Amino acid sequence: MKRLSEKERCQAMVSDAGAWGAFHQHQCHKKTIVEHDGKWYCKIHNPEYIKEKERIRTEKYQQKWDKRRLELYAPMLFKACQEALEANYDPKVEKILMDAIAKADNKITECPRKR
Repeated sequence: MKRLSEKERCQAMVSDAGAWGAFHQHQCHKKTIVEHDGKWYCKIHNPEYIKEKERIRTEKYQQKWDKRRLELYAPMLFKACQEALEANYDPKVEKILMDAIAKADNKITECPRKR
């Protein structure tokens, strides 16, 4: 197998394997494919590819966190709405709260206020 010259190899610096790998970096051994800001990179170390991967990772994390936050706070919000309706009955407020609750949980069809 032919060894690539330094100019043909990716310009990214990578760590060695092992316990002290972070202290012993070397130039990536992969062949260059993409030029970015005057430097050549392989597909893995391409800055645009890295940004896209990070964006996707962040988006997935945000979706998971939004779902978890809804699971955590929706019952408390629902209980607060029920207490607000019981404490101060107003048909307009009831309609607004019921619409908001219905959007959050499509299963609610009647007012949770005790009559």
